[in-house]
Amino acid sequence: MTDESGPYVIEHGDVWAVSQGATPGGRALGLDRRHVCRGSERLAACFGAESGTLHKHGGEAGVEAWAAETRKRLAEAGFPEMADEIVVVAFPPTPETVAELNACVATTGRVLHLAGRLEEIAEAIPREEWPKVYPR
Repeated sequence: MTDESGPYVIEHGDVWAVSQGATPGGRALGLDRRHVCRGSERLAACFGAESGTLHKHGGEAGVEAWAAETRKRLAEAGFPEMADEIVVVAFPPTPETVAELNACVATTGRVLHLAGRLEEIAEAIPREEWPKVYPR
């Protein structure tokens, strides 16, 4: 499945970040894509719990590492309240969750309701399909 409506797409079971400004030649060679995670891994979004500012998004490991380092630096700089405000929500990549992450990237503040939307998505998908794991 390929949906070019946002920065993330699922192709062959994996999640890819698509560069919207790629040249036609780059698109033809696949140079407009960066691998984010396998279908058996998880995506994540990191944001400010009060402000709704989306700070980082992508593969879970990279987002968690960024959040941990940022929390540490904020606390060391004397801003423990700001460090405590950083939230990470991780989830499996399905067409529905990728579409929601794309919507969060496109719409300021939408990420504040990400956890609730993920619960709605999870309830709508039969358990045997959640999370989807693609064979390698």
